[in-house]
Amino acid sequence: MDVLYVQDQEENMNATANKTTNIGVTNNCALASLILSIAFVILGPLGSIPGIVCGSIALREYKNAGVTEGRGMAKAGIVIGWIGLILFVIAIFIWWIAIKRVDQVFEAIQSLPQK
Repeated sequence: MDVLYVQDQEENMNATANKTTNIGVTNNCALASLILSIAFVILGPLGSIPGIVCGSIALREYKNAGVTEGRGMAKAGIVIGWIGLILFVIAIFIWWIAIKRVDQVFEAIQSLPQK
C-alpha cells in the first residue's frame, strides 16, 4: 500500500511539473517580434516586417505547444508591426504628394515673367 501511494505521489508531482513548465515561459521569437516592431520608429519597414514574421512564428509555436499564456507579447508585436508598416506607407504617400507639389510650385515660379 505504501509503495502504491509513493508511486501515485510521484506521478502527480511529474504531471504537475509538466503542466507548470510551460506557464510563464516567454518565447524568444515573441520577444524579438515586440522589439523589432517597436524599432520601426528607427528602422521603418526593416523592423516592422521581421516583427510581424517573428510574431506569427511565435504564435504558431505557442499553438503547437498548447500554451495558452504568454501569447500577448507575440500578438502585440504583430499589431505594432502592422501599425508601423501602415504608418510607413502613409508617410511615403505624403512624401510623394509633397514632392509633386514642390515641382508644381517650382514650375509656377519659373513661369512668372521676369523683370
